[in-house]
Amino acid sequence: MQTQGDQDVVWRDLASLIESLPADDSDRYHLAVKVLVHDLRQNISIIHGSEALLRRSIPDTEENIELLDTIRVANQRAIELISGLARHFDRERDLPPKSPATDG
Repeated sequence: MQTQGDQDVVWRDLASLIESLPADDSDRYHLAVKVLVHDLRQNISIIHGSEALLRRSIPDTEENIELLDTIRVANQRAIELISGLARHFDRERDLPPKSPATDG
């Protein structure tokens, strides 16, 4: 299993590779990664909410608690993976501030 540091290196290398592409291609891939991250986070949020609802509504048997704990740990791991990926594709931090809109 890869460590978080190993994955961080892979995400950094992938971001560098994409940055080396022509600007239009680089922009397209950055947008695709941002959409992927957004969609994955949305699904992870649904899993998190469902786990919390189940935890409150099902009997506290040892088996149920173990299964819900497994879901929670896996969900947290998915959040860490997605957050690591997102950090390397957050181009907005590198962009100059937008100029204020002017009224005509």
